[in-house]
Amino acid sequence: MRARYRNRIVATAILLVVVSVSCRTPQPERPRMDDISPPGHQAADNTRIDAVPPVKDPWHDADTRPDEAISRALITTVLDGMSLRAKIGQRFIGRIPPGTNAAHLDRIIRTGLPGGFILYRYNYDSANEVIQLTDLLNRLSAERNPGFGLFLTADQEGGRVDAFRFPNTVRFPGALYMGAYDDPLFVRSATYVNLVQVRELGLNMNLAPVLDLYGTPDRTIIGDRAYGEDPDSVAEFGRAYLDAARAARVIPVAKHFPGHGITRVDSHGWLPVVEAPESEIRARHLVPFEAAVAHGLDAIMTAHILYTDIDADFPATLSDFFMINLLRGEMGFDGVVMSDGIEMGAISRHYSIRETLYRAFMVGVDIILSIETDFTEMITIVEELVAEGLLTEDQIDEGTARVLRLKHKYGLLDLDLLVPDRHE
Repeated sequence: MRARYRNRIVATAILLVVVSVSCRTPQPERPRMDDISPPGHQAADNTRIDAVPPVKDPWHDADTRPDEAISRALITTVLDGMSLRAKIGQRFIGRIPPGTNAAHLDRIIRTGLPGGFILYRYNYDSANEVIQLTDLLNRLSAERNPGFGLFLTADQEGGRVDAFRFPNTVRFPGALYMGAYDDPLFVRSATYVNLVQVRELGLNMNLAPVLDLYGTPDRTIIGDRAYGEDPDSVAEFGRAYLDAARAARVIPVAKHFPGHGITRVDSHGWLPVVEAPESEIRARHLVPFEAAVAHGLDAIMTAHILYTDIDADFPATLSDFFMINLLRGEMGFDGVVMSDGIEMGAISRHYSIRETLYRAFMVGVDIILSIETDFTEMITIVEELVAEGLLTEDQIDEGTARVLRLKHKYGLLDLDLLVPDRHE
């Protein structure tokens, strides 16, 4: 493993300990969970525990961010020079099948021109193998699709959903146990350590935070993956997570909009059906997502859930109401919308892949997450939908532009290469 990677893991682990210790009043013995004073409250000896300090955000600070109008114009120029297949490919993140070799990866990148890849534990046995894999992916992409960096992502939430479980990396408990400290600084510090490790493995995106609310004890789907049951507390922890992700320079993807904690049905296998009224969804489950959007969230993942009292025809991922009216319209979200795994049983048991892709593109899902199939075949299906007039190239461009803007923001789009005369 690279020495720099080992050193940074040690340094960040030490930082977490120092921050956690320095921000709490010393106790004569280890405090119980309910003895820990939340930020901004008085400790036992009347020493004030300060609230979470601000984080300098290199992308949102006015003196460092690129001019928005210029950036959008450049993205339009890049789009004008792309083939239809390349535009569609940017809207897919796919898995790497077990046993895939470099030649197979090269074929996938060459024929699909994908937006990125998701890594699973069957793709590696050690941290060093993760680094070798991400290095290979980046090299192949630079050769086959120059100028377009890859989103490289995984599920590194903590607790039972951890893609990376190496003896030389720091691991953290699930979100519920982090939230029990009632301390956003604790969440932010742990998240920073976690995401620096993710970044040093060569990834630039993490499928977290989970902004679902904790419902009942459940290890089938959400359960302890949620920070808690109080919407305002979960919203606060979500903001802390986003601050840490910005500092670590890793793209966070909040999930599962508009809230998966309301059901115990695992959407990997079956379609959860929820009969809760719209008023309950708005008053509770949307609160953390609304807070994240207001805090500058870059990407959000959808939930494959059918809310029968709101849209009885389509699950949220494919719903005009949830995707267009609510998320884009009322909430004003202009970032990237990513589907949960598109082949999950909640979707695939009810719709063909062609129907699913058509609906997803129609309602403005920007990135299709493919977790089982050869997604290059899906790209071909979308090409056919455009050729048949069921989708327009303008609809393709709209989502691709959002993907490219996000890549530009995180240094994954080489505009000097793609628009060589932009400084003239």
